Amino acid sequence: MFFSLKTKSMKNFILIKSHSSKNNFLNFSFTSEFLFNVFEKFYITLIMTMLLNQSANSQANVYHPFPESNAVWIHNCGGISQNCYCNCAGSGNCHFGMSIADSLNGDTVINSKIFKKIYTAYTRVDYYFGPTNCPPWCTPLPKYTSVFYYYRGGIRQDSSSKKVYFIQAGKTIDTLLYDFNLNLGDTLHPTYICPANTNYVSSIDSVLVGGNYHKRYWISSINGFPPSSYTALIEGIGSTLGLFEMLFPPFEANCYLTCVKVNSNTIYPDGASCPSIPLKINEINYNLSFSISPNPFSNFTTLHAKENFNNVTLNIFNAFGQLVSQIKNINGNTININRNNLPVGFYFAQLSENNKVIGITKLIIVD
Repeated sequence: MFFSLKTKSMKNFILIKSHSSKNNFLNFSFTSEFLFNVFEKFYITLIMTMLLNQSANSQANVYHPFPESNAVWIHNCGGISQNCYCNCAGSGNCHFGMSIADSLNGDTVINSKIFKKIYTAYTRVDYYFGPTNCPPWCTPLPKYTSVFYYYRGGIRQDSSSKKVYFIQAGKTIDTLLYDFNLNLGDTLHPTYICPANTNYVSSIDSVLVGGNYHKRYWISSINGFPPSSYTALIEGIGSTLGLFEMLFPPFEANCYLTCVKVNSNTIYPDGASCPSIPLKINEINYNLSFSISPNPFSNFTTLHAKENFNNVTLNIFNAFGQLVSQIKNINGNTININRNNLPVGFYFAQLSENNKVIGITKLIIVD
């Protein structure tokens, strides 16, 4: 088979396609105007593509800070849990699923620095596939927990240094949360979500966020597990695992960022719809400074406060939002907390005075 281009006139061309085995010709006639239009459209498309790429690169080269107000980060977690709330004798698989919303609401001043307050709401569901003598809430079908709301802490950002800081509720010293001063191949500095030098930047590109392209840093594990990028850090968004999720490769459990909304509009992912998770803001006074040690604990632990209690009540809630233990009429500055046959798991210890919450923290019970 061969191709030939034969000139018929200055304005017309004949393309002849011939097969050597058959005397069969297919003739196609093109005018020079037609070819000019084709090349013109191709040229325009090429220029537009180059301009779009240039615009995207220009946008990505400008640092995009985090939103300052009316922002919600929604992410989901799920997998196999060792701290399952469906404890019973016998073998079986324990799975859990959580929907979490971290929202900005209001400001606070700590050590002369302004922080944007973060509130967290989540709903958890546990699945247990095992013996029939399990507790009644451990059924093969999903059973949703109560939604639990709490003040998580505050964030502040230094756009000039491309850094975001986080201060936990009840603390007075903040911690680096995100550092976007990154280049290809850099090892991530220790932060609140990356406590050790275990990750590095494996590639860099950009992603559309709210109509602008933000720089995206793909993260891989230094130890080679998994062998490819397992998450990304996005300017103005955070981690694709979730705003506060630890940068650990997925194993038996994993989290992923579902979406980010600002002023009720989804800005990430582009064109996606964001599910509605009920948000309830409980303003909590954290003037009371206290600590719990040891935590996690197996049998008992002790709560220490810098100030004396005056007729304080300690409430302990499980992950279902159910009250599982209570100590009333507490005075002094220490509280001994006994396990009292509570199952292994995750709990909240809440202190209240005159029906007003004055502090809340996490408790973890292990065997």
